[in-house]
Amino acid sequence: MFIFEHNQFRPTMNTKKFLVLLAVLISFSGVSFAQDCTPDAAVIDTAEPGQISPAVLPNAIQYSYYDETITIIPPDSYSGLPIIYSIIIDSIVGLPSGVSWYKNEDEFLVTDPDTRYCVNLYGEPTEQGDFPLTLYITPYVDIGFGPFASDQQVDDASMSMIVDEPVGLPDFKGFVAEKAYPNPFSYQTRIQFTTSRAGVAELVVYNVLGNVIYQERLFAESGKNAFYFDGSDLCAGTYIYTIEHNGKKETNRIMKSK
Repeated sequence: MFIFEHNQFRPTMNTKKFLVLLAVLISFSGVSFAQDCTPDAAVIDTAEPGQISPAVLPNAIQYSYYDETITIIPPDSYSGLPIIYSIIIDSIVGLPSGVSWYKNEDEFLVTDPDTRYCVNLYGEPTEQGDFPLTLYITPYVDIGFGPFASDQQVDDASMSMIVDEPVGLPDFKGFVAEKAYPNPFSYQTRIQFTTSRAGVAELVVYNVLGNVIYQERLFAESGKNAFYFDGSDLCAGTYIYTIEHNGKKETNRIMKSK
């Protein structure tokens, strides 16, 4: 069921469980072409109100294609709001990169008998780990003279999407950036990193005020790669650098000695 975190409303616990699960189901947003989906006609509303199937998503695997169709029956009511006419899913925050989501209708209307909707999750996650999700939804309610949009609701309950490491590679790291050497440096320092997958890598160097002072890209091959940063013209002090590659980012410090 759905929960909408808002000072004016106090949804039930069952409502909260449904929306949290829905957040997981539609939580991916990334870079691929949209995939069509077909709702499962056999799914029935046992949550009363609202239903999703399957209730638990299979874990994703880093760099492996993921494709899952979820059937959704939206709830027609919950504590604190009038009768729900429809819901619109606005956005998801805190998503792992590399996977997209597609919904078969922009607006999920509440009907009798129940209309079933679907969300398709697809793509290759480029990060592994446990990703807390925040879901933004606009409910449309009906108090007798036509539906109108209620305030956007936020759900930030403690639910995560899990992306596991690749099967058969127990020591797989994906992307690891080593510390710059030498550090401190006088003229030039080497910033080395290791990746399991070829692709464009970017080095960005900032001063302590957060201003970008240097930016470089290279095409990284699988294995060890390195940026050679020439800071001979810099003033002595501390600088921050980031390396980003295939959706992963590492941040560290370097010091110019003189």
